[in-house]
Amino acid sequence: MLDAVERWARGYWLVRETGIAMDGSLRIDGLLVPVSCAAQCMVEPIGGRPASRTPFFARPRIVGVEVKASRADFLAGLRRDQFAAYRDQSQLAGLYVATPNATVKPGELPEGVGHLVVRNLQNKPAIAVCRRKPELSDTFCDTETAWRLLFKCRREMALREHEMQVEAKDRKRVFGEVIRRRVMKMIDKLEREAEPDRAGRVKGER
Repeated sequence: MLDAVERWARGYWLVRETGIAMDGSLRIDGLLVPVSCAAQCMVEPIGGRPASRTPFFARPRIVGVEVKASRADFLAGLRRDQFAAYRDQSQLAGLYVATPNATVKPGELPEGVGHLVVRNLQNKPAIAVCRRKPELSDTFCDTETAWRLLFKCRREMALREHEMQVEAKDRKRVFGEVIRRRVMKMIDKLEREAEPDRAGRVKGER
């Protein structure tokens, strides 16, 4: 479901399954970290002032995403006051709950919590649709959270670079094997074509 959320989240970097920006032992399925002015939190009013009147680097706010894959999972989260905990015990400025279609009934989501509905399409990747935007508070990313996100970004970049290097080596190996087979096939063909001539020369010499 997070893949669908990531496709929807224009202007955000989706950090998956993390305790960054959370207090204590809390963990959340995803964080939406703004990386461009296309992110919702970059254009929402701040402290009653239009975003355009706020310095650019004073605007970024982190929004959480909690995935509930079934109605039972969603109701369990309600009973545990999980969504309120995410809003009250973290550096989050807002929270989305992502669910499959027809999982949440009207009026069940806590006040201020946003809702993303993930819909499966036939022969296409699932898509996320925003049914309700979260109410964004004036909670901003503190220094510790910013550094942790920076380190997380660097680790993911290093991991992706390593994966790309491995993929490049695999492609070269596969390409080399294809070329080897084609060359051997050509050599076999040439040898078969030359066999009658060779047999004729041997017979003539006798």
